Amino acid sequence: MWSSQSRCRTPPLPALHVTRWREDLTLHGAQALASFADDRPAITRNGPVRYVAGWLDDAGWRVVLAGACGDAGLTATPLPEGLRVSRAGPLTAVFNFSDAPVRWHPPHPARPILGTDHLPPRGLTLWDHRA
Repeated sequence: MWSSQSRCRTPPLPALHVTRWREDLTLHGAQALASFADDRPAITRNGPVRYVAGWLDDAGWRVVLAGACGDAGLTATPLPEGLRVSRAGPLTAVFNFSDAPVRWHPPHPARPILGTDHLPPRGLTLWDHRA
């Protein structure tokens, strides 16, 4: 039986916490990336696809998504709460959906063509990477 807050064993990953619900999986060709304390699969992988058998906390999702990004050759960039980034060609649009001001600058050289790196609540900045 699992509790409302189960822990996953995830060597070499940090411990992950599952709340609200959990599934019991049987592997058929997938690999277990993490297991619950009762040795049932918690996070599985089959090729590029990952499956999470429970409701992870924020830290757990960051671990899972950073691993998926790394496997795909991408770099995961943590963002402040409420910030959304969308890239289209040489342009990056940054939206602040929070009620608080946020400061953010792209990790690659760029110049703002609309707004600045200080985004007000519900603000927008558009960056051009053709410096």
